[in-house]
Amino acid sequence: MTHNKRKAFLYCFLGLASLASLTWPSTSFAQKSADEITEKISKFLNMPKNRLVLECPGKSIDFPVLNDKKAMRFCLERSQQQQRCEVAIKGLKRSPKEQKISYETLIENSASKPEKWFSIMQIHSFPDQGEKWRCPPFSLEYHNNTIRLFNRYDPYEISKTTGYNCAEAGSTITSQNVFKDSSASGWIKLAFDLALSHKEDGKIKTTMNGRTFPVLRGSNIYNDKQDPFLKFGIYKPTSWDKNHKISCVTYRDIDISGMSE
Repeated sequence: MTHNKRKAFLYCFLGLASLASLTWPSTSFAQKSADEITEKISKFLNMPKNRLVLECPGKSIDFPVLNDKKAMRFCLERSQQQQRCEVAIKGLKRSPKEQKISYETLIENSASKPEKWFSIMQIHSFPDQGEKWRCPPFSLEYHNNTIRLFNRYDPYEISKTTGYNCAEAGSTITSQNVFKDSSASGWIKLAFDLALSHKEDGKIKTTMNGRTFPVLRGSNIYNDKQDPFLKFGIYKPTSWDKNHKISCVTYRDIDISGMSE
């Protein structure tokens, strides 16, 4: 997957707190192995290690204490020439089981107003045999100092895709905005009440900083054999603005309920 601008259509995973300078996590932690980092994430989330898959270059994650609260921070730097620093979490369940996901997040950029979007949370789906990887069913994104949430779904057993495997003309995938252009600064409090389904019993209820957006009902994921999975961290397939060198996303008070035992 290349870094050219056209990839912005590929994954159409938030808010902003710009910094005059932004530094990497501590060198001592940076030298630890992916296995050690995964262990720390497991303890932070209070979740079995075998549910986690780390996709992140070195020296990109740390666990600061902010306002007396433990936090988890992911950073991505332009010079790394990487698209992502994320952790995938297996175990989401489909309707009639409901998922509740809530947390606070802080987005920090070296540029005051980066124009190229990147995601900070996704709900993604494994393709079935004969399918290509498609845009994630849920992509929570930062763009121009605002956040937005896209949803994509397909009731067909095998998705028919064109172009970048999203919701382009000729695709069986449908896209909808859960919310968009919501101003974001400082710590952002998010809560998602979800019934994940490719049928009509799906539900998306989203609350941001006490504001609840209109509830969307109906299909909201792909018709895949495997259950979907959750991702925290940065995914940036888009190019970097000239003055944009680093972005960090911090999470705290993460609560996930309704997952498989």
